[in-house]
Amino acid sequence: LYIIPSGVCTAVVIPTTTLMYMLPISVMVAMVIMRASVIIISRIVDAIQIRQGILKKSVYAEENIAVVFALLAAAVNIFWVGPGDFDFVHSPAAVIILGSYIGAYAIRIYIMNYYKNTRGKGVKLDNNGFFAIEQIAASAVMLSIGYVIFKSPEWFQTSNTQLLLFRNSIADPRPLWPWAIVAGLAFGLVAFFSVFIFMFKGRTATFAGLVNRLTSLVAGTAATL
Repeated sequence: LYIIPSGVCTAVVIPTTTLMYMLPISVMVAMVIMRASVIIISRIVDAIQIRQGILKKSVYAEENIAVVFALLAAAVNIFWVGPGDFDFVHSPAAVIILGSYIGAYAIRIYIMNYYKNTRGKGVKLDNNGFFAIEQIAASAVMLSIGYVIFKSPEWFQTSNTQLLLFRNSIADPRPLWPWAIVAGLAFGLVAFFSVFIFMFKGRTATFAGLVNRLTSLVAGTAATL
C-alpha cells in the first residue's frame, strides 16, 4: 500500500518536469536544477535512513564530494541572475513547480529506499512489482486529474491561461502533436530504467541518484549541443 503514494508522487514529478522545461530558461539550466536537486535529496534520504537504522551501508567520500558539486550547480543556476536572465527565486510559478518536484521526489526516493532496505535476508527484491504498482498509480492519478481539468467549467478555465491551454491541447491539438507522443514514449522508457537504477540494491540512494541523474545530464548536454 505504501508504494501507491510513491505513484502519486510520480504523478507530480512527471508534469512538473515538463513544466520546468517550459519556463523561460534553457533546457540545460532546467536539467541542472532538477538533476542536482535529486542528487541532494538522495543524500538526505540516506542520512535519514542511516539514522533510523534502515540503511546499513555507508556513503563514500567521493559521493559526498559529488553532492557538494550538485549543490553548487543548483545554487548557481537558481540564485545567480545576470542582466536579462530569468529571476527564478522571484517567480512564484518557478518556485511552486520546483518545490512540488523536489517534495514529490523526496517522498518517492524515501519510499523506494525504504522498500529496498527493509527486505528480509534472502527475500527477493521484487522491482517489477514495485514498478508496476507505482506506474499504475501514477497513470491513474494523472488521468483522473486530467479528466477533471478537461471537464471543469468554462469560467474556471478562462480564469487560468494554463488550464485553457491544457484543455485546448486535447480539444484542438496542434499539427505537430504526434511528436509530443514520441517524447512521451521516450519519457516512459526513461521512467522504467530510472526506477530500476534507484532500486539497485548494491549501493546507497546517493550512488543510485548520482548514476541516474548524471547520465541524464550527459544526455541533455549531448542533445543541447
